[in-house]
Amino acid sequence: MFKSALFWIDVIGFTALLAVGSTQVYGDNKDIKVEPADRREVTERNVDSAALSALESSQSKLTSLLKKYRNTSQEPIFLQKLAELQQQNASIQFRLAHGAAHHGKTAINLNSYKATMRQTIATLTELFRKYPHTDGLAPSYYMRGKAYEEIGDNKSATNDYLHLTSHYPEADETPAAFMALAEFAITANDHALAITYLNEVEKRPETSHYPFALYKLAWAHYNLKNIPKSLSYAERNIAYYNERRKPVEKGTDSGAFSSDDALLENILMDSMVFFFEGYEEKIANYKVGEALPYIHKLEKGPIAGKMLARFAKLLRSHGYEADLVTWKNQVLEEEYFRPEALDVLITTFESQINKRRYPELAQSTRDLVSLYKKVKGKYSFNKAHKILLDTAESFQELILKNKGSSGVAQLSTTLASVYDVFTQVVDETDPRIPEVHYNLAETLFEIKDYEQATTHYRWVVEHQNWGSWNKELKAGNVADASLKAIGSRYEILRQKGLIPTDVKPVTLPASGEVKVNPVLAEWVNWVDTHIDKTKSPTDKFYFEANRALYTQGDVNRAVERLIKFAQKYPSSASALPSASLALDTYITSGKWDQTYDLAVDFQDIKVWKNSEFSKRLFSVAADAFYKKVETAYAAKDYGNTLKLSERFLKLYSKSARLPETLTLAGGAALASQDKVKADEYYSRLIAEAPQSTTVSNAYLARASIAEEKYSFRDAAHNLKEYLRTATPAPKDPNAIRRRILMLSWLSNDSLELKTALESKALCTEALASECDRYAALQGFGFASNPKVAYERAKDAPNENRAIWGALALEKMDEFGFRDRLILIRQVASHWEELDPLVKFKLLPLITKSVPAALRLNRTTIAETAPLRADEKYITRRIEAIREIENAVTKVMNLPWAEIKAQALSEAASLYADLASDLQKLPAPKGTAGPELTAYEDMIRKIVIPFEEKGNDLQGKAYEMASVFAIQQKAFQQIADPYFQANPSQSKAREKGRNNSRQKTRKVASLNTQLMDRLDSEGDWDSVDPKSKNEMKRLKGLWAQAIEQHVWQQAAFFSQEMKEKKLPEGSMGLVRAITLANAGAQAEALMELESTRRKLTPKAQLLSAEVLIDFYWAVDAKDRIQAVIKSLEGSHPEDALKLKLDFAPQVASNSPNASASTSVPEKKK
Repeated sequence: MFKSALFWIDVIGFTALLAVGSTQVYGDNKDIKVEPADRREVTERNVDSAALSALESSQSKLTSLLKKYRNTSQEPIFLQKLAELQQQNASIQFRLAHGAAHHGKTAINLNSYKATMRQTIATLTELFRKYPHTDGLAPSYYMRGKAYEEIGDNKSATNDYLHLTSHYPEADETPAAFMALAEFAITANDHALAITYLNEVEKRPETSHYPFALYKLAWAHYNLKNIPKSLSYAERNIAYYNERRKPVEKGTDSGAFSSDDALLENILMDSMVFFFEGYEEKIANYKVGEALPYIHKLEKGPIAGKMLARFAKLLRSHGYEADLVTWKNQVLEEEYFRPEALDVLITTFESQINKRRYPELAQSTRDLVSLYKKVKGKYSFNKAHKILLDTAESFQELILKNKGSSGVAQLSTTLASVYDVFTQVVDETDPRIPEVHYNLAETLFEIKDYEQATTHYRWVVEHQNWGSWNKELKAGNVADASLKAIGSRYEILRQKGLIPTDVKPVTLPASGEVKVNPVLAEWVNWVDTHIDKTKSPTDKFYFEANRALYTQGDVNRAVERLIKFAQKYPSSASALPSASLALDTYITSGKWDQTYDLAVDFQDIKVWKNSEFSKRLFSVAADAFYKKVETAYAAKDYGNTLKLSERFLKLYSKSARLPETLTLAGGAALASQDKVKADEYYSRLIAEAPQSTTVSNAYLARASIAEEKYSFRDAAHNLKEYLRTATPAPKDPNAIRRRILMLSWLSNDSLELKTALESKALCTEALASECDRYAALQGFGFASNPKVAYERAKDAPNENRAIWGALALEKMDEFGFRDRLILIRQVASHWEELDPLVKFKLLPLITKSVPAALRLNRTTIAETAPLRADEKYITRRIEAIREIENAVTKVMNLPWAEIKAQALSEAASLYADLASDLQKLPAPKGTAGPELTAYEDMIRKIVIPFEEKGNDLQGKAYEMASVFAIQQKAFQQIADPYFQANPSQSKAREKGRNNSRQKTRKVASLNTQLMDRLDSEGDWDSVDPKSKNEMKRLKGLWAQAIEQHVWQQAAFFSQEMKEKKLPEGSMGLVRAITLANAGAQAEALMELESTRRKLTPKAQLLSAEVLIDFYWAVDAKDRIQAVIKSLEGSHPEDALKLKLDFAPQVASNSPNASASTSVPEKKK
């Protein structure tokens, strides 16, 4: 029976092998297009797929056999074979999963693999359960342990490995189990436990796991800080591999040992890590000086060089700078012949660069030269060349970035040393050497070390041919170096005072030898050679050389050179100055013949024909004429300045002196009060010479002219251009920026203001508050974000919060109950911090929005604090009312009577509404009879204090609205609830009005048309915003601003009229009408009343009638009486008529008398 079972197992195995070998019958890949590089992978996948199919078939057959032999002596054998097949199956699935992921560039899917592993575990678990004493179970326990490990169940794997090692200590699988257990311990950072397992493997040197156990023991002891033990194991591991290398050395095939070589190198390199740890722990015999002997002890071959480099890098990475230098010195002394000696030196070099140890770096560069000379080309120095050049480049960048700082001199010295070393460690013919000298010269020039820069530029010139070395490049060729040497020496000469700043013509001296400074003479020779070699005139330097010779006293030679240069290079920029100095020298010397001849010669030069210089030969021409203009202006002869300027502009409009002349002409026109002409001159200057140095002054002057014409937008634009072009910058640029923002806002051009606010040149950090303010003001002209306005109302600078609050209140519906109260408080609390013009801008807005927001909160209070017949709900409603009252208290600090009266009225209505709502509350369910009566009495007692307070506040609101004569609509909103609560007062008022002859009288309008009636001498009927008369223009602009509701302009022009000395009476009327139209009627009437006595008698009477009309409309009895009484002296008849007209009203029981009553009449 048993033999039969084995037979079938062999058959199954053979079938599986046939299936693996016959891959062509599985998976036809005819349609798959495979690139040549992928063919091997596809083939391997095909083989694996075929093998997997065969194994699955074998597994299926074996499973069937297993069912047949259940509970027989053959069952344990079948279970073991099934587990083996399952593991083989899993192995193939593992490879296929990785292949599919690689080919499809997707994540690896190991689900099938792990499922098969779990099948293996199940099979073996069944084996152990049913046949725990079967022989040969050691491999099965190891197999199940590995399966557990593969599915991540390390705990179960540990149990199987421990079982295996304890029950089968001599099994072949036991060392592998100990290795796995050690790996688990290492992963858990339990290195002591790992050592106990690894020691068991150490006892079996014949196993393949032995060298790996030694390696892991070395690391385990390292992690336990037992460095001597760690290195002991490392040395045994090294000895093991060295022993295996002997056959190779005797000529045995080395291919079998290539992996050993890699493992040997690995432990040798790791031994340096272990040794370094001993060094760091300051253990005896692990000092830097003992590292090299230890390396020699372990290895003398090529790997020893790598160990040297590894130790250097460890010293560098842990910051042991001094010992790194010691190590470098030792290696260079004893191991210089190894290529890695250069690596050690470079590691030290890089460390010193990073730490900025420039003195030590200089020594390392010298070491590099010494090493180069020692090895004499035995190994490449390319790495050194690269790091030297990279270092030099980085040093150059540092020097340029920090030029002028104290450490640059030392850095420059180090850079020079680096470049010098480079020249010594490359071949003399290396094409990079000239570039090194050139780069060093460039750096030295940038840091203003002109002496050394000149030396290195000249090295390039003197060691290269003019026709060689990067001739096609602009920078780096000999001509370029020559020119830069000239420029560098020029700076030296200038510092020594050998280059004149100003050369005045002198008399030609007598002939004779002149001694010229030798440094200057050499430089002049360089300039001449450069021109000769390049055929380029090198205008500036040649001209400066001639000027220097001139001031050194070699005048004859200098003049000869000047003339020769001008004639040979007439198109040069230095030709005319050269010619001019030569001419001026002849003129100064009185050499009239030479002057004439030279002038004729110069006139024959074609490129100068019809030029300004040709005109100079006859007269000073444009420059001289400009001097006449300048002289007249300096003498404050502005009439003659303008006359000469006009002539100049006709004759020499193409002259370079045009900007200066236009500037002087504009200044003269301004001084002559001809601003139209001045604007023409400045505009022409801006149009024709926008790059001139005086254009900024033109913008500034035009801004001043525009401001005087009240062209705010033009003024702002010109100031912006002034700020952009001013050189040097204005002393107080922020003052100008503030002015631009103010003018942009005054212009009422929303786009202009938006552009200004978006300009980074205007809205600097210093003007953050101002820009925030105007951004808020801009919001009234654009669709603003109410949420942003709300946040800014809380967070903006204090002086801007009222603006943001007012802006947010424009969209009050988008805020809740308490947010609206916050906005109201912000407006009221920060009102006095606002600029007067801003206040005028906001006044008409908050006159509507603040009362409206209070009204909205009052009417929606039930949503915030609903009312029920419960103490808690009533208390909450009262708290909400107090929140509004607190806001009203803040509002009462505002200076505007209409806002305050309406706020007080809303507070009164809050209590009236509360009383009404309480009365409407239904009695609790089931309340009847005496209980209902008691409940109703209680409610009445609760209601009475609220009614009394509401009536008291309403009376005060009515009194304020009446006394201050606020606008009719607002007054009526306050009067209606007051009279509803006080019907007798309403009847008395109506009776007085019905008996009065004034009941049909129409109230006048406080508008600009009223100005002409009240101030007939002010010519208000003929005002014109474009008038040439300044006061008429101001009046027209003010009236236009009022009509267009541009309140900041209205306020501004009012102030301007005051400053321009508008008569007090007229000024008072302007203030009154401005206030009235901005929504402050109460304050306007007070202004009119205080101004009335400053008007003409006729205007006084008319203004009195206007005041009475307004007071009549709001029941202001006392104020009507005061006005009538004021007329009794100057207008007795009119006063009597007015008294009769208003007698019934005045004599009646005016509501004013009882406005402060605390209890409404119906409750008395």
